[in-house]
Amino acid sequence: MENEKLLEASASLAKVMIRQNRELICIHHPDGRFKTVSDSSLSILGYTPAEMEGADPYDFIHPEDKGHTRSEVHNPALNGNMDSVTHLRYRRKDGRYIVLQTIAQPVFTADGKVEGLYTSSRDVTERQEQRHELEYIKRLFEKMSKMAGVGGWEYYPSTGDLHWTDEVYAIHEVPKTAKPKVEDGLSYYPGEARTKMEKALQKTINDHKPYLLELPFISAKGTHKWIRAYGDAHLSGGKLEFIYGAFQDITVQKLRELELEAKNKELRLFSNSLTQKNMQLEEFSQIIAHNLRAPVGNIDTLTHLLGLSKDTEEQDIYVQQIQESVGTLNETFEELMEVLKVKTSTSLKLKTIYVREEMDKILRLFTGSLKQASAKVQFELDAFECLRTSPVYFNSIFSNLISNAFKYRNPKIPLEMHVRNGYTDLGKPYITISDNGLGIDLDRYGNKIFKLRKTFHRHPDAKGFGLFMVKNQVEALGGSIEVQSKPKEGTTFTVYFKKQRDKKSA
Repeated sequence: MENEKLLEASASLAKVMIRQNRELICIHHPDGRFKTVSDSSLSILGYTPAEMEGADPYDFIHPEDKGHTRSEVHNPALNGNMDSVTHLRYRRKDGRYIVLQTIAQPVFTADGKVEGLYTSSRDVTERQEQRHELEYIKRLFEKMSKMAGVGGWEYYPSTGDLHWTDEVYAIHEVPKTAKPKVEDGLSYYPGEARTKMEKALQKTINDHKPYLLELPFISAKGTHKWIRAYGDAHLSGGKLEFIYGAFQDITVQKLRELELEAKNKELRLFSNSLTQKNMQLEEFSQIIAHNLRAPVGNIDTLTHLLGLSKDTEEQDIYVQQIQESVGTLNETFEELMEVLKVKTSTSLKLKTIYVREEMDKILRLFTGSLKQASAKVQFELDAFECLRTSPVYFNSIFSNLISNAFKYRNPKIPLEMHVRNGYTDLGKPYITISDNGLGIDLDRYGNKIFKLRKTFHRHPDAKGFGLFMVKNQVEALGGSIEVQSKPKEGTTFTVYFKKQRDKKSA
């Protein structure tokens, strides 16, 4: 009698504990029907225990979850398996499904037979939703990372631990089982790129300064890539805890950028070439005007003198000189054709010339002017005999300088010119032409003397182009030009040429 009362009291106590438990505690018949249900059913499911006791739980379980509930919880418990666990969707009274985490245990008789089931369930809907959301975010992050070629990493300097996300492994082309190390990671950067990355990483460790770099990169499989690397320091209590960052494969973008830069450079070169061609075309037209003016003017002067002369012998001399000028004019045409060929190429054709011979040829263009001005020309060309240069440019440069000497001579005194050559201390050859003409006020015009359309005397033939063209031609030859002058004291132009290979022949 006492044992029966004790068992009855224990059962009553168990029922009280079941009723008051916050989890959904149930005792089931072997077929699953509810035998006893805790009071928490009302808060968890919206049903009172009375509404659930005697009911079949499979009427509340989501159709898709009935199968695994029976196989993972119900049947194992009937077979005596302890603590079978599953997650199932359960319909509340309001029709909304919640997720229950359910543990099932068998209930044994005194002789060890299973007479029912005991289940304990808790509402894990919010936790399950959070887990699904986290899984969704993780999947989304992985897809976005793969699409953008971006991965993340963390490095703990105190322990040396380095952690990579999947995309960082993919960029490095190493298996996810590999244990990354900072030293190994740095080895993927070739040459100077590694030095830049090491300095940036060390600066972040020491000074807690972030970095953002775009560097060449060679993966473990030898694939050449471009990556964008970002790193920053995470501090805790003002002290460095770890370094974190992002790693992005920008190979496609970088190659497009480099290709675009190359095309832009090509376009700039093409534009510069067009500009240069236009300048050369204008210069060529001016060369024609200048180089033809001298021989045509000389022919005109000689023809005039021929008309004035009454002396047969003198007339013969003028005729001979006119013929020479015509020959020179024809020669000038041939040279200009050569210049035209030069203008269509990217570089000047250089030849070795004899300086005195070229100077004599140039002076023959001014035979008439020399006579009219009673001019004297003194040569001192002993420093070198030959010069490797452009004959056409050489002729144009010194034709212009000699022409200027005639144009701006002092009409009160005979014109004198002195032509000499030499070497600078650095071994560069030069030629100077000095005259005793009107001179130039360099204090006033020094910064304009070689500019286009600038004139310094009221001479009717002054066009302001000759010296501009001379300077451009000299610089095209790789040389430079200087001027020394004072009003009424004459002018000296010094033309410096590129250093020659053979000093004996300049």
